[in-house]
Amino acid sequence: FEYLWGWEATCPDLISDDMWQEVYEVYVGDKCGLGMSEFFEGDTAYAYQSMVGRLLETVRKGYWTPSDDVLRQLVTAYIESIADTGYVTCCHHTCANPWLDEYIRGLISALGITIDQETMDEYERIMRDVRGGGGGATTTADAVITLRMATGSIPALDWADVSGDGTVTSLDALMILQNTIGD
Repeated sequence: FEYLWGWEATCPDLISDDMWQEVYEVYVGDKCGLGMSEFFEGDTAYAYQSMVGRLLETVRKGYWTPSDDVLRQLVTAYIESIADTGYVTCCHHTCANPWLDEYIRGLISALGITIDQETMDEYERIMRDVRGGGGGATTTADAVITLRMATGSIPALDWADVSGDGTVTSLDALMILQNTIGD
């Protein structure tokens, strides 16, 4: 799956919308009737979230243009998987990608996607916690995310400004790391 993305990113003319649509239909839509939703329960939910997140990120970056119905299903599947399992896979294109979260929120609004409030609240809590802004345990991943914010590769978020100087810098990442592993 990630190889398909790699080809898309480096040689976009090789990968067609039909290929992404097929990935969606097989893994999310279970077009072959293999019981994919059951397969992606429990510990394999991480893989599912990563795949659905990659599909959404592919759309966000303009490499695939699925129908509005497919987008609705992807957004709903992503949010519900995170809320139902109580965790999110944390990789560069999911929880460490605030642009994806912003894009998902935009799709919810633009496409009129209805997600029950309890599910949405749980999704927001999990995402806030994993990014260090919700009172959850601080991790070394928070330091890495903060460093990415400091370099400008992802947007800076208020929680990362632990020094309180109004900007997110490498000092904030260092302070988070020291807090996580001890001085």
